[in-house]
Amino acid sequence: MGNKSQKYETKDSSQLLISQFSKTLDSSQVENSKILVYENKQSQCCTCFGLIKTQVVEIKLFWVDYTQRKLNQGDFKHYAWADLIKLSLQNIDINNFEDQQQIFLNTIKMIISSYESNSYFDQNQISNHFEQIKINIFEYYEEEANTIFEDRKKSRKNEKQFFKEVMGVINQQIKIANHPCGLILQIFQNYIVDYAGSQVWFRDSFRRDKYKDQLIKSTELCDEIIAFLKFFVNCIDSYYTIDQFIKQTQLLNCFTGINQIAFVINILFLDERIYFKILKGFSELYSCENYKYQSNLNLLRHYNIEDFEVHKLLQLNSDFNISHQHQIQFSDFGDLIQPYQSAIDVLKQLEYIKSPTNQLKVISQTFQEINNCIKEYYENHPELEALESYGTDDIVPILTYLIVKCNIKNFGIILKIIEAFTPKQIMTGILGYYLVTTQGCYMRICQYGKYEEGSNTIQKSKSDVYNQN
Repeated sequence: MGNKSQKYETKDSSQLLISQFSKTLDSSQVENSKILVYENKQSQCCTCFGLIKTQVVEIKLFWVDYTQRKLNQGDFKHYAWADLIKLSLQNIDINNFEDQQQIFLNTIKMIISSYESNSYFDQNQISNHFEQIKINIFEYYEEEANTIFEDRKKSRKNEKQFFKEVMGVINQQIKIANHPCGLILQIFQNYIVDYAGSQVWFRDSFRRDKYKDQLIKSTELCDEIIAFLKFFVNCIDSYYTIDQFIKQTQLLNCFTGINQIAFVINILFLDERIYFKILKGFSELYSCENYKYQSNLNLLRHYNIEDFEVHKLLQLNSDFNISHQHQIQFSDFGDLIQPYQSAIDVLKQLEYIKSPTNQLKVISQTFQEINNCIKEYYENHPELEALESYGTDDIVPILTYLIVKCNIKNFGIILKIIEAFTPKQIMTGILGYYLVTTQGCYMRICQYGKYEEGSNTIQKSKSDVYNQN
């Protein structure tokens, strides 16, 4: 009979534990790590030779060591910014690190305690189904999220408010001088501002698993930013370890990877230099497409709402206004009241907001405002017959009209940036539907000549058939 000895697979300890917490591991699983031995035991394994003695130790990595390991052994070690961050971590004052961290954590613990002590979050009052729901609040919001909350009148506080408050405090703490996460963020922001990399084809990191064979046209800069966002989420998560303090499931469910990605995107883009750097790169990549869009925009800007083939009952004009529409002149800046004016004003905000997640929220709000405009119009005109229902085919002409009237010259570039920083989990939801529909309307404008030619052909065919009859 052959003899087999006991073998252990060697693993990097940073993959086996997270910062500030202890875990019992076999010593053969740990290499090149700072080990704090709390207890020595003898573990016995039966083999044909008898007993093999193995030392079992309890190890603990400090946040700085853990973060350095992520940079050395993870997917980030090939980036230049990783070297800059590692150098900065070496200069952190370890003696004051834990005291400072405890001060920050105490503030977070107080918020958690205040929410968990609220009777609204009494476990006995919440169904098992509600406890298991993973709340998805991309950039602290998600239209569908409201449907899973209990009646808000029952309490002043809810999960969305809880997530906003905790992450808001973390955001303020990161801005404090010498905060480790703040130092990392500052280093990366300066690195991006000074970035001079080439423009290349790359695989979109957020959707690589689903579109692994599809190359997405973008800049190398985005590849670096997306990699950093994933790293920075890990930095904040391991520094604050919020999941160790929250006891109630419905609160813990707020802290999903998607919500945290949205949070760090907003923090990163608080430095507007980052957005303008990306905008410049995308503008160069899509200059030809943007030129076509702007040319067609100039052709369409004087069109009225009926020229976009909007359903008559959704044009939001009385019979008098419809018959005299040609007499109404609108300025290029939309300073006169026109159909869906409030929705135009909402969409116009895309030009001034510098965060992709907040820009996606603007698109979502635009869809909501379209519905509000329709509802309000027929409430104010009860004598008119409203359309019983309307869907995507009805919304697309309206949204195309809105895009033209808001007159944003680089509208398509903004959509490209939003898509680049929108994780696939969001693209499969209602926000993804809004974004894809908006992109379709944008392409409709870009291909206006072909669309107009096809439309005229169809109209001519219909006319010929009518004349023959």
